[in-house]
Amino acid sequence: MRDDIVENYLKAMKDTIFRTWKTDSVSKRVENMQLVIADRTKAGKLPRLTVDADSDYLPSRKLTNANGQFEPDRWRMVIRADLVERNSVSKENAMAFPGTLFHETRHSEQRFNVLRYVEPNGWRFPGVNAPKHAVNLARPPNSDSAARIQAKYMELDGHGALK
Repeated sequence: MRDDIVENYLKAMKDTIFRTWKTDSVSKRVENMQLVIADRTKAGKLPRLTVDADSDYLPSRKLTNANGQFEPDRWRMVIRADLVERNSVSKENAMAFPGTLFHETRHSEQRFNVLRYVEPNGWRFPGVNAPKHAVNLARPPNSDSAARIQAKYMELDGHGALK
């Protein structure tokens, strides 16, 4: 990755998130993370990625061994709530946040690249589900929908010949 992109990303993290951390509410902190991620995804022509803390998760689903995760079915990034809820950011967490946000954004990019490949062909690999806005962005303009392509394929014997 180009150094200027990483440098701009880190600057945005510092300016948008950490500058006002102590005075921001938890929801404002998450909103600021969303702003930084939105800039990165827009620059990469990726679907809008939402950011949430895992505070609404059941205890059994809360993140314990990771700072965050990408959920492709909802096209969102979830950050451990206990990290966002702290009023001070340790040096360790200040180093972890940029990496976590960047890492999970890369997962969304990887999943989107799969969609870009499979959607125009009408293929659906198991587990390649995504919200409509991501699928529509992956589909080339004026292309058949995946369902119509699959229906056309079902009319053939699998080798391009009619049954």
